[in-house]
Amino acid sequence: LPFFGQADSIANVSLYYEKYGWEARVGYSMTDDFLRSVGGSADTDTFVRKRNVLDAKISYRINENYRVFVEFLNLDSEPLREFTGVPARENDFEIYDWKAKFGITFNL
Repeated sequence: LPFFGQADSIANVSLYYEKYGWEARVGYSMTDDFLRSVGGSADTDTFVRKRNVLDAKISYRINENYRVFVEFLNLDSEPLREFTGVPARENDFEIYDWKAKFGITFNL
């Protein structure tokens, strides 16, 4: 039985830049299929399909305590797909567009 919610293979690659209060990061993550739930038999176990997701974040340090940022998630609009038992039996296909978050962080 595979470990719940954990893929056999996971990889992350990031490029990071920092200078004069600016920080920028681009990250790409790859995750193989993983077990989401156990059914009454192996034919009814639910799995999440492998995904490749691209994210980016830019921030600027205003002073020692405050930082403003904008973060972009799922830039390549990778869908979330699930299957039951075997990969040929896809049971869920959810399309997610990219999304953005912005804000201010405060550090003591």
